[in-house]
Parts: sequence; structure tokens; C-alpha cells
Amino acid sequence: MAISCYNYAELQRHIDALKRPKLARALGRMGEGVEFKVGYGPAAIAVKPDRWFFPERARYRFAALEWIRAKQPHLGLADVERLLSDFGLGKHARQLFLVRLQDECRSIADEDIDLLPWLHRRIALLEFETTPQPRFPEELQDAVVALRADYEQALWEASSDLEQAVLRANGVSRRALESAGQVVVSLFSKKPCGFSANLMLPGMAGPVFTSSQLFQRNATEAERIWNDLRHTGHRLTVLTETRSANHLGFWVPATRRGNNGEELPGATAAYTNMTGSVVFKHDLPPLLGFPTAVERLWQAHMEQNFGDTLFVSLPLKLPSVVGSSSVHAVLNVNVSADMGTGWERAVHREWLEVARDRVAQFLEVGFKALVFMNEAAGRQLFPDLPSISARWGSLPGNDKKLVE
Repeated sequence: MAISCYNYAELQRHIDALKRPKLARALGRMGEGVEFKVGYGPAAIAVKPDRWFFPERARYRFAALEWIRAKQPHLGLADVERLLSDFGLGKHARQLFLVRLQDECRSIADEDIDLLPWLHRRIALLEFETTPQPRFPEELQDAVVALRADYEQALWEASSDLEQAVLRANGVSRRALESAGQVVVSLFSKKPCGFSANLMLPGMAGPVFTSSQLFQRNATEAERIWNDLRHTGHRLTVLTETRSANHLGFWVPATRRGNNGEELPGATAAYTNMTGSVVFKHDLPPLLGFPTAVERLWQAHMEQNFGDTLFVSLPLKLPSVVGSSSVHAVLNVNVSADMGTGWERAVHREWLEVARDRVAQFLEVGFKALVFMNEAAGRQLFPDLPSISARWGSLPGNDKKLVE
């Protein structure tokens, strides 16, 4: 059975049991993967890897074992130069080293299938440099131009036909989400897969819609899950989604942290760290620092009510009036995909930052269309999101006030 990627102790136990060159076992035990201890006690001598008389393949084997180690902190791309030096491979070009390191990690997967999910994640980070990033789909670049044109048309229509303008804006928000989802899939997925998308906005605690049964049902479910998190404050609420989704009204705490500053995974993490987050249904992260009852309810909700295999959350960063950036919305892309098809890339900040930046132009249009709908309704649709109206005048293109 595959080991959870969050069970670091068990992962490391399996990694320690992997084969090492026979000479290494004869010399002594491995320290933290970068040196040998020869002898015992005061007589022990540390032998640095760059002085080993090992063949090149053995050096790559040790470099791979160090790269996949589960002991924290986990190695990142910033550690590659140190690996080259520590294992006596400094004369090798970085790109060649990364490719061969990736190949060695794949060979380890053949030795212990229980490590496969973890190895997929470690290989996915190497792919950030070894694999050319998929190009931004040209047809989607044309789509954002059309979305902006339709949004501007909605603004002009508002003075003569407000109902039609709102309908147009609603279509813009849905199409923007559809395009953003396609961008995310094109970046991460190595195979075609189904997806849906939704947009969450921050606001004060409390019900937002009263007219939608779906909204009320999902809001009630969220209330049940997060009930034990007292003084939740601001929430992130799903206010628009693609037609194939059914998450409207579901919400999560926007900024609540665990006892030691831990983040809730998914949309909350994306909102607070301004980068992104991914959650795999088959390997849910523990909610460290949060009440056990909340973790149990959330896990049950994901297992019973979440119909996809994973979701990626990405923030919409927009400039504030003081010159810094803040998150105004969070995109969730829900995906049905197989393990090892590229979505492990979304575990890593490097890949998430690319995804966040690629979807920004679509999210901005979709967000502004949603703000327009709120203003057109006299803020009656979203009464518990007071910050939305305040931002209206500060966004580019929003020079037409519908409600004073």
C-alpha cells in the first residue's frame, strides 16, 4: 500500500531500506546522506562524499537517495549546487545532473512501489528545470481579449438595459473560469482530463444568498465542518462557478491558523500565502494544529462529497491603493486525473507561481464581472462582502459607478 506523502517517518524508513553500493555498507553507516562515519565514538572519522572512490553511478545513487529524503527540511532546487559538490559531481553540467538524478529516482520507484506517490512529487520538482514548460495556449490568449470586450460591453449596456448587462457579466464570469481552468490543465496535466472551476471571494461571516437551494445546502455543510473553529471571522465563499460544478455557497475560513501557525490546505492556504495549494483526495493532508473533530469532518466531506480526485487553489493578486498586493479572490480547479500524470507538480511553489501568473488575466476579468453584478444589484446579492464595493473604484476600467 502506498505510503502517505505526509507520513515522513514511514517514508524515511522505506528510503533507508533501499539498496546502497556494497562498499558503502562496508565503510560504515550513512549520516544525513552526505558523509560516512568510519569507526566508532571518538575514533570515528567523517569521510566527505567528494573524496569517495566510488564510480559515477554510485554517486548518482547517493545523490538520488539524498534528494528523495523525507526528513525535513526537504531539498529544493536551491540545493542542487550543494548536491553536485557534496557527491563529487561538480564537473557535471546542472542540466545533465538533474536529468540523471530524475532517471535514478525513477529506478528507485521500481524497487519500492510504496514510495511511488512520494517519488512522483520529488520528480515533479526536478521537471521544473528538466522539462520545457507547456506553452500558453494561443486560443486562450484570444479568449481573454473577447472576455474583456464583453465586460466593457456590459458596462455600456448598464445604462440602457441593466438586466441584459447583468446576464452578459454573468456569462463573462463563467467563461473566464472555464478559460482559467483550461490554463491550469494545460500547465500541469500530461493527459487530457475533466475539470470544473469556481471562484471564492472573501467576506464577513454569515449567509450570503437566500434564493439558491444549492447555495444554502453547501453553506450549511460548510457551517457543520468548521463549526468548532470559533471566531472564524472572514470567509472565502464560492460565488460563481462553471456549469459542471456544484460548490456554490461552500466556504472555508479565510485566515484561520492552527495552534502553531499551520494553514488550512487549499483555498485558505492560497489566500494567505499568495501562491497556491493543492489537495489530493487519496492523500489528504493532516490538519495539524486544528481540533480533531474539524479534521474528521473535513476528511469525511472530502471522501463523501468531493467527486474529483484533486483540486488546485490559486490566488488572484491585485495591487492595493498603497502599492502592495493583496488577494481579492481564489480560483479552485477541481480535476479528475490519475496519479503520476503531472498534477504532483502543483505541490511545489515553483510550478504554482507559474500557474498563478498565467490565470491572473482571466481571474481579473471574472472578478470584475462579479463585482459589476454586485454593484448592479445595489449590493443586495452579496451583502456580507462589504469590501467588494470599496475596491470597485480602484480597479482598472471600473470608472462607471452603478450604485453610490
